[in-house]
This record gives sequence, C-alpha cells and structure tokens, in this order.
Amino acid sequence: MEELIQMIHRMILESLGLENHYDSHTKSLVNSMRFLKYYKDSSDNESSIALSSHQDSTFISIVCQHNVEGLEVQTLDGDEWIHATPIANSFTVLAGEAFMAWTNGRIRAPIHQVKLTEPIEKRYAVVFSTTPSFANDMINAPEELVDAQNPLLFKPFKYYDYVNVKEDYGSLKAYCGA
Repeated sequence: MEELIQMIHRMILESLGLENHYDSHTKSLVNSMRFLKYYKDSSDNESSIALSSHQDSTFISIVCQHNVEGLEVQTLDGDEWIHATPIANSFTVLAGEAFMAWTNGRIRAPIHQVKLTEPIEKRYAVVFSTTPSFANDMINAPEELVDAQNPLLFKPFKYYDYVNVKEDYGSLKAYCGA
C-alpha cells in the first residue's frame, strides 16, 4: 500500500510540475491504516447517514470499500451527492485538506459522507491515509504554486494544531484562509 501511496503522490506532484519537491514531501509524511465499521441508524427506515459530511484533514485517503455501497461525494457546487460505487479490486482515492492547502487549492478536498440504504445495515471499510509527521507538520504551499494569478489561499499552519481545533472552526478556510 505504501508503494501505491508514493505513486499517487508522485503523479500529483509531477502533474503540478513539482517533481523537485517529491523527496522532501514524501519523507515528511507518515502512513496510517484504520478499520471502520458504520451502522445504519435504526430510527430511519429508508436511509441513514452513518458518517456525516466532512472533508478529510489528511493529504490522501485511500478507501477500500469491500464492494459495499455507501460512500457519497458532494459535487463542487454542493447541489447533489454522487455515489462512489465500489468496483471490485479497486480503491477510492480522496484528497484531503492538507493536500488542498499544500497545492494552494489546485487539488480539492471533496466533501463526502457515508449513507446506508436498505438492505445494508452495516458497512466495513479500510482507510489508508497519509499525514505529515509530528516532527514536520508545517503545511506551506510551494512558492511555485503562488503567483499573481494564483494568490496564496491558505496561510502556513501546523497540521496537528489544525486537527485539534478543526471542529471549532468548521473549515480549513476559516482556520487559516488568506
């Protein structure tokens, strides 16, 4: 899985013309894995939000859905939810707020949720994530991504400081928007 994570980071950095940042960027990251179990709300007969809408704070989250429906991603305009239909032998990759800030908004962190519908009563998922290491958690967009046409969107911030107060602010922009 670590190889896949590194490949995704490399592809994104190359697409942004930031190949020279690859080594320093990936060396400052740590990987984690979480096993998640979502339950259907028994008070709702038709469907249930098992995980409310949010943006991941990570750089990248890779979700193994185990062929069970439920993950939904909100469109950019916020008008609708798109089902992230699981495909056998595949993963769903979501960018997080750390990557959105580091790329000065070129990569978007999608708002997503988990919604269970009949007959699904519970859902399991495995999520692999990359976050900054504790020793190097300053998020600062590379100077190559900031110019007159692309002004700085997020002031530099310490990742774990943000994670600790994320719910108080409601969004990364409210916390450190430029």
